[in-house]
Amino acid sequence: MKRYALFLVLIVGCLFGTSTMVKGQTFNRVGVYDEEHVPARKPIPYYYLHESDVMWKKRIWRVVDMREKMNHPLYFPVEPIMDRMSLISLILRAQQGLLDEQTDRIPGSDPLTARLDPSSTKIPILQLYEDEFFKKVLTISDIEMKFGVDPTNPNSYSAIAPEEVIQWMVKEDWFFNKERSRIEVRILGLCAIRAAVQGTTTGANAQVQFTRPFWVYFPELRPILAKYSIFNSNNDAERRTFDDIFFKRFFSSYIVQESNVYNDRTIFDYELGIYGLWEAEIIKNKIFDLEQDLWSY
Repeated sequence: MKRYALFLVLIVGCLFGTSTMVKGQTFNRVGVYDEEHVPARKPIPYYYLHESDVMWKKRIWRVVDMREKMNHPLYFPVEPIMDRMSLISLILRAQQGLLDEQTDRIPGSDPLTARLDPSSTKIPILQLYEDEFFKKVLTISDIEMKFGVDPTNPNSYSAIAPEEVIQWMVKEDWFFNKERSRIEVRILGLCAIRAAVQGTTTGANAQVQFTRPFWVYFPELRPILAKYSIFNSNNDAERRTFDDIFFKRFFSSYIVQESNVYNDRTIFDYELGIYGLWEAEIIKNKIFDLEQDLWSY
């Protein structure tokens, strides 16, 4: 009887395995498996920070140049390829509510300024701001005008040139947390820096002007950054998200400003050329040395 029961179990197992092999896996025509991990990602939460925990703080502004090789994943592809897109393309699409996971705008409200319905569980339509104080919200038409596009043109979005944003300014706070006994940093905002030729002049006489079309409040942007991956040249199966890049500091940058008594002047207001870069290194080393000196024996 036991042999008969064992034989029956083996037959059922073989039949089940055969049916599974015949059924196989349905491909999604994009890859050999459905990519479900990144679209379901959420930003790494910040722990609660109390004012009394901060013994020292310094506000820093730094520039991330897209022309540096380490920063290329943030710049390419210039035109979106499926779910892959550059940082500027992702932000512009998020402001217009063109991402699949975004909620509809609040019914009956202004389509240019409407925010997320508080009862919704989807990520909000992103707000872009005029300056680093995040007070005045820019409309879609405002952004188009800042990129030199005529808002009356029905194809205005396609006329925006994302490749013109060749730098990003990062506003961040470095602070010493006495509860964790370490120097930490949190990003407050990102500013797009656009380089565009003025007028119709080309060649050696062309004048390139750098402008700052908008600022974005980084904590509002993180839920969107966490759902989109960037290219990994070493392994297509291990894609980091935009949020990973900023949270883990996988980018190259240089300091251009620190908080100071002189109206928060920039380094290049008092130092030029290579001397400005040396001054940036001095500021960076001061922050590094502060933490090291706390643990000297």
